[in-house]
Amino acid sequence: MNLVDDRKLIAQRGWEVSDLMLTIEYEDRPSFLRALFLMLKSCKEYEKPLLIIDSIEAVEKSIDSPIVEDLIKISERKLISIYF
Repeated sequence: MNLVDDRKLIAQRGWEVSDLMLTIEYEDRPSFLRALFLMLKSCKEYEKPLLIIDSIEAVEKSIDSPIVEDLIKISERKLISIYF
């Protein structure tokens, strides 16, 4: 497990943590993946987004489907860095 504390860097750049957080709306597995890919598509090519999911269990429960394998496949394709 890697833990990263970038609060100092965030403060130095004048960012607010809320400026760095995005939320997506979803109701099932396809809509979750679709929303995630739309968010990734909006990132610039040189940026590799960091996806942090506070509770993967909560996401899987709300969509009534496992999602970890999908996220790992996306991460392996170097589209995102991911932390659960």
